[in-house]
Amino acid sequence: MSIFICYMFFLLFSPLLIAGLDDCTTTSCSKGGPTIRFPFRNKFLQPEHCGYPGFNLYCKKSNETVLELPFSVKLVVKKIDYGSQIIHLYDPDGCLPQKLLYLNLSASPFHFFENPSYDYVLFNCSATNREINFISHCPAGAGYQVYAIHFYSDTFIGNYPLTSCTKIHEISSVPWYTFDQNDLHLK
Repeated sequence: MSIFICYMFFLLFSPLLIAGLDDCTTTSCSKGGPTIRFPFRNKFLQPEHCGYPGFNLYCKKSNETVLELPFSVKLVVKKIDYGSQIIHLYDPDGCLPQKLLYLNLSASPFHFFENPSYDYVLFNCSATNREINFISHCPAGAGYQVYAIHFYSDTFIGNYPLTSCTKIHEISSVPWYTFDQNDLHLK
């Protein structure tokens, strides 16, 4: 009789046990979009045990996959390379330097993939035809453009035509391609 009860218990509850194990299946926000699987999880569709803390992704209404980093920096996921453990991100608004002002990777499980990293100073300038190392793609209003100047250790700020510019912010230790390509690769 006890074997029969155990057998009935197993038959009744095994679908629930299997369903509980299947809640971490691979998912995606769109056809052809990045695959979401461990250590990442879709924070609105999968329970916390499906991914590591800080590896939460979600889908926007536009079917884009989004990674929210500390301090509300939200970037769209272009690609996740699970083999090399690199996530490729971009700013859908096309103004990654503005997001970098608030990015603090020390509060996240990620770090910049590429080295070396450089220091930049952002300037808001009235003219748009300047000869400056890197130009970010961030319009700052009618007739204004934000410029990201890459400073080397021996660079003198007087070498740049900044007479109609206002210093906005300094950003430290950022890979060179970030301002040029609106891309961010994190490991």
